[in-house]
Amino acid sequence: MGKKRKFNYYESNVDESTSETLSKIEELPEADSQVATEKEVEEVSKPVEVKPIIEKVTKVTRQLDKVLGKKGHVNVLCNMRKSPRVEDSNILNVLPKDTKIEIFENPGEFYRVAYNGSDGYIRKDLCVID
Repeated sequence: MGKKRKFNYYESNVDESTSETLSKIEELPEADSQVATEKEVEEVSKPVEVKPIIEKVTKVTRQLDKVLGKKGHVNVLCNMRKSPRVEDSNILNVLPKDTKIEIFENPGEFYRVAYNGSDGYIRKDLCVID
């Protein structure tokens, strides 16, 4: 056996104001006693590739939209846009009056539409659902 260590013990002097302050402090919750293993840490810290997940969600959404889409047409000459924002650089196509489109519900003032194999957005007041 090794050397025995000698410990010095002392009593601290605590005045009344300190003991009152200590008595007012609430007890802290106990720390989580579970410790993660190295394998668990590795699993959590692995990077997740988001692109394949987004592609799958987009594909499924398009399949659902084909089922849920409604036939319609535009009632005036109008712009089909890449996104539901009004910007000149945002224009995908110009559709003549009475052009047939597939209309998908979309919150806000634009419908998401399909025309000639491409998706875009047209203001709701320019579309008629057949």
